[in-house]
Amino acid sequence: MTDERPSGMGKTKSQGEDLPLPSDQAAINYGIWGKAFLAGLILVAPPVVIGLLREVNQIEAEELAESWSLQVLLQVFLPSFITWIAMTVVCGRLVTIFGFGMLKESSKDIELKSAISTNMTSLGVMLALFLTVLLSMLLEAAPGGDFVRDDLWYLVFLIFGTESCVRGLIMTVLFLVYNEPLTEDAARSFAVDNMLYLGEPTTCLIATLIYFLWACALQVFSAGGKWLGMLSACALGYVVIRAMVVAQYLGSWKNPELDDDTRKNRGLILKAARAVDGSG
Repeated sequence: MTDERPSGMGKTKSQGEDLPLPSDQAAINYGIWGKAFLAGLILVAPPVVIGLLREVNQIEAEELAESWSLQVLLQVFLPSFITWIAMTVVCGRLVTIFGFGMLKESSKDIELKSAISTNMTSLGVMLALFLTVLLSMLLEAAPGGDFVRDDLWYLVFLIFGTESCVRGLIMTVLFLVYNEPLTEDAARSFAVDNMLYLGEPTTCLIATLIYFLWACALQVFSAGGKWLGMLSACALGYVVIRAMVVAQYLGSWKNPELDDDTRKNRGLILKAARAVDGSG
C-alpha cells in the first residue's frame, strides 16, 4: 500500500499531558477512501451478479442427480475455479507485504519475537472463530431449492472460506512452533527469512472474510429476494470499504521513533525478501 499521507511526525505534547498531539498522519486522506470504495465495489460484485441473474438460465434440480452436469460445469465449476485462482494469486502477491507490515515500523528496543507471537496467536484465534461459523453454515446448507445455482455458489463460497481458514491456521501453528525456541536475534532472522509465511495468515483471514461476506449476501438474496439482497450487499460492501480504509491508514503510519535511514534500510529488506520468495 502506498503512503500518500504527509510525513509530519507531530512530536509536540500538549501541556501537562504525556500523550503527543495528533500529527499530520491523522488527517483524512480522500485518496485512501477512493481506492477503498473502488475495491469495495469490485469485491461485492460476485454475490450481486449471481443474485440478480438467479432467474436467467436456471439449473434444474434434476441436473444435480447427473454424474457430470454440463450446466453445473459452465455456470458454477469453471467460474468459481477461476475466482479461487484469482483470489489465490492476488493474495500470493501480498503475503510478504503483510508480513513486512509487522516489522517495518517496529521500534528498535522491543522484543520482536514476543510481538510476533502475540500477533500470530491473535490471527489464529480469529481464523478458528471463522472456521466454526463456516463449518456450521456448511453443514446446514442443502442445495435443491428453487434456485439451484445460488445454492451451489453458496456452498462454493463456504468451501473456499473453509480452505482459507484451515490454511491460515496451519501456517500460524507451524510458524509459532518453529519461532518459540529461538532467541531474540535468531527470531528476527527467522521472521525476515520467512516473511512469506509471516504474512500468509493475514491474507488467509482477509480471503476468509471476503468469502464469508459473499456467502452471507447470497443467502439473503435466496431468502429475502433481490431488494433485501441488494441491501445486504450495500451493508457488507461498507464492511470491505471500512476495513480497507483502516488497513491503508495503519499500514502507511510512520513510527516517530525511527529515522529515515532505518526506514530506507528496512524497505531494502522487503525488496530483497520479495525477490527471493517469488512474491515480487
